[in-house]
Amino acid sequence: LQRGDLVLFRHPEKPDEIYVKRIVGVPGDEVAFRGQDISINGVTPARRAVDQPWSARGKPRWLTVAQRFEEELGGRSYSILITDLEAGPKDITTVPEESYFVMGDNRNVSLDSRHIGVIPRRNIVGIPRFVWWSVNKVGSERIRWERIRK
Repeated sequence: LQRGDLVLFRHPEKPDEIYVKRIVGVPGDEVAFRGQDISINGVTPARRAVDQPWSARGKPRWLTVAQRFEEELGGRSYSILITDLEAGPKDITTVPEESYFVMGDNRNVSLDSRHIGVIPRRNIVGIPRFVWWSVNKVGSERIRWERIRK
């Protein structure tokens, strides 16, 4: 398992629930996070804005503004969504042996290692191969056909 990999894991306190998150820290890494920004061993992953900030349809722009970014980690490039760059916990964690620090790609609404702690290797049950189902719940609910089977 490497930085940038997506993994399926059992929640440490709710073993019947399986989550999908991205590995950002491997054993021995020092992961510092401030809101939605992270650095691994003192290095911040490259990030660039993909589009202009947008808001949920029917809501004031100042209330729910989100922006999509491309982030690169472990030689992989992937999209993340950030609603508020400053919101979120602030801390530094050293990832213990046989554990991983994971974060969700929808950073502001992700229940990830910033909140539940590092994930033991024994809780990781697999690697997702493709998106089975994707629904956009912002504004009017719609199926995101372009994401299915990707």
